[in-house]
Amino acid sequence: MSLSLFRKGLLVVAVAGLLASVGAYAGTRGGSGAHEKAPPQQQPAPAPSQPAGPVSIASGSAQRSFVSANHGNDANPCTVTLPCRNFAAAIAQTVAGGEVIALDSGGYGPVTIGSSISLISPPGVYAGITAFSGDAITITAGASDVVTLRGLTLNGLGGDRGVDFQAGGALYVEQLTIKNFASFGIYVFPSGSALVRVEDTTVTRSGNVGIFLGTSTGGVTVKATIVDSRFEDDVNGVIADNQSQVAVQNSVATGNTGVGFYASAGDLSLDGCVSSHNNYGLYSSGTVRSSSTLIVKNNVGVFGNVISWGNNRLAGNTTDGSFSSTIGLQ
Repeated sequence: MSLSLFRKGLLVVAVAGLLASVGAYAGTRGGSGAHEKAPPQQQPAPAPSQPAGPVSIASGSAQRSFVSANHGNDANPCTVTLPCRNFAAAIAQTVAGGEVIALDSGGYGPVTIGSSISLISPPGVYAGITAFSGDAITITAGASDVVTLRGLTLNGLGGDRGVDFQAGGALYVEQLTIKNFASFGIYVFPSGSALVRVEDTTVTRSGNVGIFLGTSTGGVTVKATIVDSRFEDDVNGVIADNQSQVAVQNSVATGNTGVGFYASAGDLSLDGCVSSHNNYGLYSSGTVRSSSTLIVKNNVGVFGNVISWGNNRLAGNTTDGSFSSTIGLQ
């Protein structure tokens, strides 16, 4: 081989080695070599989320409003996340026929109800109204309005009446505890005809009467049904007065210094009730009808126009008295 060809061969080998070294170096530096990996793309940071502002609700437009003793503020729109503090503020935000619901235990203040509304304390929540004067709940609703009170505790530390029903189409009292009022636990004396339904309610130590039902307005009738309730340690337990028609079932009047069940002028019917440890068990200057009622341990068991269905238990009173007449079971 000539010296010239040998030198050319060495030159070719050197160039090839140099190219290979450059390619390898480029690969390690992120160049365009065969094993190059693209650097990961950095994603832009998400924009920080903004807290939702309060939802504005027009006054009187909410179907369901909420109150909270722990987190409420009467400047809030009374939603479940931004509740009001007191019943009065929530009622102002609630449409007629709507509901006001207590979220947690506490006192929610006396209130006047002027339209169809439900005040509700769910099971396990203590929703109290303390009246240091006046009434705990005053109802001045329209002739066709329906008011429901459920699960509340009313305490009269100087207050006069627990529930004062002055006007409205219907009143539903469900699972209430009413105590310590000076005059009346429940006072029903409406300006127009009304329906009253009382269920699973206890009235204790409330002045003159546990529940009073009647009216002085001509042509007006109060039609009431009381079931599974107790009227304890008042002066009188239940009074049916002028133009009232009252039916009471499975209820107790006990410890009253006056009368347990009293028809002062109205019509009062009893079924499956207990009247005990009162001055008078049953007393009527109107009309009382009694069925399956236990009348025991009163000073006087029965007095006045009290009609029996023939299946009552009248015994063990200081003076038992007697029924004015007996009618047969139908």
